[in-house]
Amino acid sequence: GNVKKREDKVYQVFPIDGESYSRLVQKDGKPLAGKDLRQEQENERKFRESLAKRKRQEALGKKKKEDDDDVKFDAALVSRYQWDLAGREQMNGRSAFVLGFQPHPNLPVKRTIDRLLNRVAGRLWVDEKDFEIARVDLHLAENVSAWGGMLASVKKFVLRFERTKVDQTAWLPSYLDGNLDGRILIRSLRVKWLEQHSGFRRVD
Repeated sequence: GNVKKREDKVYQVFPIDGESYSRLVQKDGKPLAGKDLRQEQENERKFRESLAKRKRQEALGKKKKEDDDDVKFDAALVSRYQWDLAGREQMNGRSAFVLGFQPHPNLPVKRTIDRLLNRVAGRLWVDEKDFEIARVDLHLAENVSAWGGMLASVKKFVLRFERTKVDQTAWLPSYLDGNLDGRILIRSLRVKWLEQHSGFRRVD
């Protein structure tokens, strides 16, 4: 029941050749230095190398191999759920449609992430003018387990994610918080996280 580990990190998020990169600039209230700074520099170098390699492959007509746990907001994801229009609400001074959703019964499990996707329910706020997602609230409709609960189980998962329109041009992440309560083998796992995004500005 006591906090065993806490980390506070500040990132500078910026584009590299069109891809978003998060550079760690501060840890637990202090600017990066020593080993942490060298590790971050190495992480950025590897990111740039990986990006350049991928672009070379794309130029040769090779597609990027998708991660088994990638989640895309597309027609396939939307079709997993039953939807209903719950009404309209104000989000950051803008009108938004509120959509409730819950998973269809007996959905197939083809990837590990499907165990979670098949059991989440919640609400979605869609900006009435731009039709952009302004907010998502998720929670587990029922427990998630792997190998009958022997390998891992999740009994609580709550997530809130918000986006805001910046400079009248772009919708960007502004807030995220979550709570996870579960178990991996015999080890209990309780995690809370909070992300706040601010200081948006144009870059060349």
